[in-house]
Amino acid sequence: MRLLAFGGYLLIIGCATTTRIPVPGAADLAAVRAIEARRLGSAVAADVAALRPLLSEQLVYCHSTGHCESGTSLLARIGSGDLKYLKITPEEMQAEPLAGAVLLRGSLSAEVLNAGQSLSLHLRYLAVYEQTAGHWQLRAYQSTRMP
Repeated sequence: MRLLAFGGYLLIIGCATTTRIPVPGAADLAAVRAIEARRLGSAVAADVAALRPLLSEQLVYCHSTGHCESGTSLLARIGSGDLKYLKITPEEMQAEPLAGAVLLRGSLSAEVLNAGQSLSLHLRYLAVYEQTAGHWQLRAYQSTRMP
């Protein structure tokens, strides 16, 4: 009997202290798609000032090579010219709402100069956008090469 009472107590406390995280709606999904388009355009323009507010301070950005870096490192490489996105052509983008986040699944083609090496890429990617202080920011990115 005591176990049942304790379980009921935990259920009541858990319900009373659980904070509901809102699931993004259609307007949020459209906003994130627009932010992603701005991010890709700013990457091609090497516009670090425009990119900075679109990226979370906790961003983990994993390239199709498997190399992962922080947003700070990514911005530094773009700003220095070590990483140049010459052309990015989005092919597909699907947005899926989660509690407090939006998942973008898509594919794109890109022409890139990475440390002077020219790359022609066809990628599938997963991007996670998180709403922080009323603004959507890229929190995680992972891409993989397609044949």
